[in-house]
Amino acid sequence: MRTFISFNEALSEVLDRVRLVEAERIPLSEALGRTLAKDVVSSDSIPPFASSAMDGYALRAEDLTGAGGTLKVIEHIPAGRMPQKTVGVGQCARIMTGAPIPKGADTVVPVEWTQEDQEVVDIDRGAPLGVHVRPAAEDVCVGDIILREGDVVTPGGLGMLASLGCISPLVRKRPRIGIISTGDEVVPPSAQPEMGQIRNSNGPTLQALAGVFGASCMGYVHAKDDPKDIQRAIESQVETDLLIIAGGVSVGQHDYVKTVLEKMGMAMHFWKVRQRPGKPLAFGTIGKLPILGLPGNPVSSAMCFSIYGRRAIDTMLGKANLGGAQLQATMNAPMKKVPELHYFSRGIAFMRSDGTLEVGPAGAQGSNLLGSVLKANCIIHLPADQSKVGPGTKVTIELLPWTDLNPV
Repeated sequence: MRTFISFNEALSEVLDRVRLVEAERIPLSEALGRTLAKDVVSSDSIPPFASSAMDGYALRAEDLTGAGGTLKVIEHIPAGRMPQKTVGVGQCARIMTGAPIPKGADTVVPVEWTQEDQEVVDIDRGAPLGVHVRPAAEDVCVGDIILREGDVVTPGGLGMLASLGCISPLVRKRPRIGIISTGDEVVPPSAQPEMGQIRNSNGPTLQALAGVFGASCMGYVHAKDDPKDIQRAIESQVETDLLIIAGGVSVGQHDYVKTVLEKMGMAMHFWKVRQRPGKPLAFGTIGKLPILGLPGNPVSSAMCFSIYGRRAIDTMLGKANLGGAQLQATMNAPMKKVPELHYFSRGIAFMRSDGTLEVGPAGAQGSNLLGSVLKANCIIHLPADQSKVGPGTKVTIELLPWTDLNPV
C-alpha cells in the first residue's frame, strides 16, 4: 500500500480501477441528462426539403425588376402539404412558413411586400436570388455524426434525436453508488441530537451529489463505530459499481473502517494524500468493487467526492471530459496555503463586466464548516507547488454543476 501520495497519483489510481458500465436502450422521453453509449449518425437530412422561411410568395427571382413586378398566383401551399404545380415564367405560389418550395421557384418574398388581387399579386420591390429559402440539409446531412459517444443529452440534443427519429437512444446505465456514513455521534436528520451528537449530513449530501453527477443511489446506510456494524453495512452495499464510506479511515482509536475492509479481503491501494481537505483518503478494491474511504468531516467528505467520486462516475459513463469545466480566474482575496499540499478550496466566482472571471473564498475553509459548500459555486484548485495566494493571483477553478456565474 502506498501512503501520503500526490493528488495526481491518487486520482490516477482511482480512475484506473473503475469500470465502464453497461449500455441500455431507453425511451427518448427519459434521455435528458443521460450519457450516450455510441455515436448518433444521421440517416436523414434536416431539413429534408427546401422550405420557406416566411409567409409570402415563392417565385423566380429573375421575374422581378428592381421595382418588383406583377405575377400570376397558381397555387396556395400551406405547411405540411407538397406543392402540386411547377412555377413558370411570370408565375408564383402563395406559401406559408415551413412549406416546401415548389419546383421552378428559387426565392420567396414576404407577404408584407405584396398586394394580392384574386389570382394576381403585385410585388413592390425586387428580391435577391434565394432569399428566404431554407435549403434542404442546411442543418444536417445524411451520414453526419450528430452526437458522439460520451456526450450528455441536453434539451437541444434531445430535440435533435427526435428530429432524426431516434426514439430509443443507447445510453450508459447509471453507475450504482453505495454510500455508508459512520460514527457513534451521528443521528438521523429527523432526530433531536443530544449533547455530543450531530445530525447525519454526510449521507444525504453524498447521495445528492451522486445523483447530480449522473449516478444512481437509492439511499445511504449508517454504521456505528463498531467492526461488526461496519461489516454489516459494507456487505449490504457490495452489489454496486462504487462504494463510498464517509468516516472511520483516519488514525483514531475508533476508526475501524480500514481494518474491517482488510479483514474482508480488500487490497488497499493507497492511504493518505497530500491534499487539503481530505488527507486521510483511502482507496482499495474487494474483487472488482472499488471502495473510496472519505474523511468524516462534512466538507472533506463532500469535496473529496466532488473531485474523486465525480471523475470516477464520469469514467464509468465513458465521458471524454472528467469533472466540472475548468476555467482561469483571478483571486480577489488572499488565501492561506501550506506548500506541498494540493488544495480544494470552496470559492465564489463571478464574471466582471469586461468578461473576466474573479473568484474568492466562500467563507471560512474549515473542514467541519459545511456552510462554505452551501455558498460555493466552484472549487479553487491550488496545486501542491503553489505557495502564496494573494489578490491578483491567477488560479484554476472547477465549476460545480449548479453554478451560476452572475455578472457584476
